[in-house]
Amino acid sequence: MVAFSSYNDFEMDKKFVNLQKWFRKQEIPVIRGKENVTQTVSIYDLVVGDVIKLQAGDIVPADCTIIVS
Repeated sequence: MVAFSSYNDFEMDKKFVNLQKWFRKQEIPVIRGKENVTQTVSIYDLVVGDVIKLQAGDIVPADCTIIVS
């Protein structure tokens, strides 16, 4: 029983690590700078002042103010 429990914990840990890798790879299009250039950046590289281009089904990666155009 202990071996099964250890194996189960190991498998769950591997799945969690893979899930974290997937979240780290998420990139999102943003408008940056005075020239309003669109760039694709990691969700972990967002800074204050970035304007995020959201589409249907996107997850909002930060606290934000919504601008509808």
